Amino acid sequence: MLLKNSTLLSIATITLLSACQAGDESDLPKIARVQDTVLKLYANTSQVTVGVKERTELNVIVWDDKLYNGTDLQRQQRANEVGALALTVFGKDNNLENGHFAVVKSTEKLTPDTSVEKKCNINIDSIKKAGK
Repeated sequence: MLLKNSTLLSIATITLLSACQAGDESDLPKIARVQDTVLKLYANTSQVTVGVKERTELNVIVWDDKLYNGTDLQRQQRANEVGALALTVFGKDNNLENGHFAVVKSTEKLTPDTSVEKKCNINIDSIKKAGK
């Protein structure tokens, strides 16, 4: 358990540092909150990275065997749920417009080969409109 926690802490630190380089430092607590919440909500998710590019694009990668082996519909539903979560965390006046959601097997390395990712889009604008 201690090894898993220290590994997750290392992963979170690397992710947050990467996000800091690519975006606004004020987003770091929000990114960390989205990551923590995804890990708590979805028991089969072993790791998650969240990044925000130019404050408009949300990028999420989850390590989840069950979801990886699931259907496209299940992955799209999870992408929408994570997108809605991110909108809640980032607040009403955020600049998020769209995003990408990728799922990899839990055995993949921290920076997975994109050829093994199962991807779908997060249409933030549609989620915003549905929430009104």
